[in-house]
Amino acid sequence: MEQINGLDQYVRGYPNAVFKAFNNIEQARLHYKEAKCTGVIQLLKQDPQPDDIYIVVQGVRPGVYLHCTLMAAGLAWHGSVAMVTTGMASQGQAILTQWTNEGKFRHLPMNWQFV
Repeated sequence: MEQINGLDQYVRGYPNAVFKAFNNIEQARLHYKEAKCTGVIQLLKQDPQPDDIYIVVQGVRPGVYLHCTLMAAGLAWHGSVAMVTTGMASQGQAILTQWTNEGKFRHLPMNWQFV
């Protein structure tokens, strides 16, 4: 696996880091840039609290997730619109249902391109 210089400074000592192998470094950089530009990296930098839930409002799989499943399951390693709140998954689902009924969330295809 190709080593990225300086990567360890971002994840060393951070038990909540998430990882994914990409086919090449350019693909990894594009996904990182997308996640950073859309605020997902900043969202994930916050230390998760026991009652935190993450709501994907716009993405490949809109829904309610935990910190450890947000990138892989909720965003499919893309950046997008997500938020964190404190509560139970059922409360997050109620919020998502309300926003769905109001047309405030958007499902994106798996192969969508960030511009």
